Amino acid sequence: AVLLADGRVLVADVWASGSVFAGYIWSPATAAWSFQAGPPSVSNSGTRLVALANGKVLFTNAYSDAWLLDPSPGGGWTETGRRNGSSVSDVILLPDGDVLFCENLAQYSVYDVETGRFRTPFPEGYGAFPTTSAFRATALPDGRVVLTGGANYNPTAPVRAAAILDPATGVTTALWPMNEARESHATVLLPDGRILVSGGRPTDGIIPGAEVLRPWRFMHQGWRPSVTDWPSSLAQPAVFDLQGSGFRGISEASGGNGGAASSAGAPSVLLRRLEGGISRFMTSSFLTEWRDDRFVTGTVSGLPAGHYAATLFACG
Repeated sequence: AVLLADGRVLVADVWASGSVFAGYIWSPATAAWSFQAGPPSVSNSGTRLVALANGKVLFTNAYSDAWLLDPSPGGGWTETGRRNGSSVSDVILLPDGDVLFCENLAQYSVYDVETGRFRTPFPEGYGAFPTTSAFRATALPDGRVVLTGGANYNPTAPVRAAAILDPATGVTTALWPMNEARESHATVLLPDGRILVSGGRPTDGIIPGAEVLRPWRFMHQGWRPSVTDWPSSLAQPAVFDLQGSGFRGISEASGGNGGAASSAGAPSVLLRRLEGGISRFMTSSFLTEWRDDRFVTGTVSGLPAGHYAATLFACG
């Protein structure tokens, strides 16, 4: 089921697996159900529904069919290409509005809302994760994704693995493993950045309990940098000027001057295009000294027009 932009709820009818897709829409204003016909002759096997920021709903199935539903009066279904991939472990809406399909065998596809088509987000071989199916993905506010659990070819062999995936580059970073091995479980991102992980398919008859996953297990909340001021637009070539606090980080290193320590917490900034297609790390400017409360990048040029999210990484 997905929540529509107008407050109604679309529920997929998948009672008879392999039959033609159909759904029902519940209206809280009338407390009544209405029938929603599906795309022409499209199977409901492996149905996935994702509510997009533009108010439409993306539908895909196990056969890689893909359609868009406009639930407004007079709207209907529009075919939107096919997904080139295997069966899906999880589907999530990214902060930039694109949809990430996490497929079995650690393969990935992205539905690009700007083009209305599917694309491969990074070269084959990236996005490695030690499981083949039934793992879960949770989107973080900065655009990265936390992968958890899953199973290998033997369905009775779930794993405890957890990792962070950057959908822009395909780079995965291993996290501290979960307390329990689990597959086909549920995850919820909490307001403080932790992830509630619960349930999953039973292992030897035992259903896993719930636990809270801390992606940055040993980071104190007070160490997190805070950005309070940033440019609303950037006419290239230009520098990107950020102001806030905690930019220096907590790490130190000696410059060889006996026991004297000097801060080595130089930050960097990731500019990520929200419409997709590019991400770039920017280091500090050679002309402006960075401080704990201000960071100026080197000259930014060559970026395509669009909206960008800036993430500051402090050393520590």
